[in-house]
Amino acid sequence: MDPPQTPTTLDAPDLEADFNVPEEPDYEEKRSQLKLNTWKSAMLLFQGTMGLSLFTIQKPLQMVGLIWGIIITIITGYITCYGLVRLSNLATEIEQDIGSKHKLKNFDELTRHINGPHIVFVKVAMMIAAVMMMYSSTVSNILLITTNIQQGLGWNEWVIKILIFLVIASVFIYLVEPEKIQYVNVYMTMLLMALAYVIFGRNVYRGLNGMGPKFSEIPLWKMDKTGVYAGNVAYAFEVASNYLSLRLTSASDVPYGGLTKWVLGFVGGNFYLCAVGNILAWKPWEVTENAFEMQSSQGGFWTSLVYIFMINTLYTFTFNTIFTSEIVESIPPIQRALTPPNATSPDRTRLILFRITLWLLAIIGALFSKNIIYILELSGSIFTPIVSYFGPMILFYTYESNKRRPLPTHQKVHDVIYTVVAMAISFWGILNAVQE
Repeated sequence: MDPPQTPTTLDAPDLEADFNVPEEPDYEEKRSQLKLNTWKSAMLLFQGTMGLSLFTIQKPLQMVGLIWGIIITIITGYITCYGLVRLSNLATEIEQDIGSKHKLKNFDELTRHINGPHIVFVKVAMMIAAVMMMYSSTVSNILLITTNIQQGLGWNEWVIKILIFLVIASVFIYLVEPEKIQYVNVYMTMLLMALAYVIFGRNVYRGLNGMGPKFSEIPLWKMDKTGVYAGNVAYAFEVASNYLSLRLTSASDVPYGGLTKWVLGFVGGNFYLCAVGNILAWKPWEVTENAFEMQSSQGGFWTSLVYIFMINTLYTFTFNTIFTSEIVESIPPIQRALTPPNATSPDRTRLILFRITLWLLAIIGALFSKNIIYILELSGSIFTPIVSYFGPMILFYTYESNKRRPLPTHQKVHDVIYTVVAMAISFWGILNAVQE
């Protein structure tokens, strides 16, 4: 009988290895591994801004005319971009001041570091406005899809909306971390721009072949409906509603403020160009709030374009709902509901159910809405200014006052003029909305 063997180091259990088995990364750790570089950040910012307005802004532009319209586009684009860059720079400044290794997630986290009795009201107003902007986008897209499917297939409105709800609800099970959107973002951006330029090319063809209006029929300068167009343009830069969430997906070395200027400038040019294409290709009475409806009158391939757009719209629904969740999930009662005891980040299953609930609310809202232009005008005149004009300015000046940092005189003068112009545009939009 062989003597018992003495265990060697090779035979002994590797206790250290057992204790050092890597754990499954939690929600926040997984997000940090997926941060986007400058190019992918630009694509996500572009996709977050480009959308429905590429195909709906022609009617509001017709109301103000091509010359006055481009002036309003530049002014509205500038004040929106300036406010968002101010917000990004403020977030960066706070992160540096507190020595944070992580980016601030939303308005709630941002305002925790700004002191003042008015800050809680500014925070609540910005969060509500951002959520309402996201819902305006979602509801408008649902209406566009429902209308075109009803006309094309004759399906019942309720059936269409229930199917849309079920499809997107199932997507949330996989797309939990927002950074995962990068895998479909590039394709959706290419699809959207291809669709917009196909329609633009067709419009150019119509115009060159004498199918459009006479020059005397083209509106150039009408001011009475300025608020309608300004509200729609302000809404068109809908990235304002989830701007901090998009910034959160970027790597720390991405110059987000500068990136915002270039992307939004390019986006504004595309909005105006596509709207002008529709106006120059169709008689004034043929221009509608839905470019797909105009194209479908040509039959054949052009009727199917809206179904291609629906692919991007499904992505938009997912995008909007995830970032709506990002806006509110750090509010203490919601954070406690999403985070298990003794955990430091949200539970994935709870987060999925929460997002499905938010998505359901959007579907319910779509049951009581009809007019896309009115929804976008109201959203752009009331909610966009809170998020991208007034809110960032109040937070910036309050924080600088907290830190007792002097500001140059030229900046103060600029910001006073900026605020007056922003208030005028916002008020004009509300006034036009009330009159309709």
